[in-house]
Amino acid sequence: MPAQAVELDGTSATEVLGALRERALDIVGVPLFPIVWEQADRQPGESHLLTMDSAGNTVIVSIRAHFSAVSLFEALSLAGRYSSMSRREIVAMYPGGQAAFDSAWQTFRESSPATASAGARMVVVTLRADDDLFPVITTLSEGVRVLEARVYGSGTQRYLSVDTCHKRAVNSTTDARTVAPRPAAAPAVAGDLPAGPA
Repeated sequence: MPAQAVELDGTSATEVLGALRERALDIVGVPLFPIVWEQADRQPGESHLLTMDSAGNTVIVSIRAHFSAVSLFEALSLAGRYSSMSRREIVAMYPGGQAAFDSAWQTFRESSPATASAGARMVVVTLRADDDLFPVITTLSEGVRVLEARVYGSGTQRYLSVDTCHKRAVNSTTDARTVAPRPAAAPAVAGDLPAGPA
């Protein structure tokens, strides 16, 4: 039987947001160096990850249940705050401080050439995005990238699929990523990124 979309209630939505956070760097699909997670105030499970691409640019990965005009403004404000910080201020936020940062950054740079850039300065991964946002996002060019997550079920399996948001009318591309299935009783498990600092 073909997989069907699964409606999420408050609890299951929070679990899926946790799974998206756990897999954030894999979902984005470009090399990013994680600095620190920051919790959002609006909904349990929403959070933002400050990262740098291998060229040293700050990139925000924002995990959101609902991406609206209000959350777009908040996300851009957050990105502006981080982009105005000095390198020293960013390093100070890294768990373990300067020495830990230097070692981890060197390892990251050795595996990711400095010519590789994330492109977008903010990547939003959301369970739902408002249609009226996309003319605004298009105007922002490639500065903001929006991915939409959905849960599908088939039998006892659950699949978490993340795609470039199909509602974007201009230059829309498909960028689907499907992660491993989970048992029906536990479609997603919250947690920190296994390969980066929390």
